[in-house]
Amino acid sequence: ATAEAILAQAPDALLLVDAGGVIRYANPAVWPLLGYAPEDLPGKAIEALVPDRFRETHVRYRSAFTAAPVAREM
Repeated sequence: ATAEAILAQAPDALLLVDAGGVIRYANPAVWPLLGYAPEDLPGKAIEALVPDRFRETHVRYRSAFTAAPVAREM
C-alpha cells in the first residue's frame, strides 16, 4: 500500500502542510470534522482553517516552528 492509501484509511483527520503553510494532503476524515471535502483543501493556506482573529498569530507560530521544529503541545 502507498503512504497515501494508508493515510486515507486513518480514522483521525489528517492534514499534511508544507513549510510555507500550504495544505498538500487531506484525508477523508477531515469532512465530518472541518466540513470540507478532502479534495477541496490541497493548495489552500492552513490559515484558511484558523479563525480570523488568530490568523496573524498562527502565521508567526508556524514560521517559528518551521525555523526550529521541536515537539510541542497543541
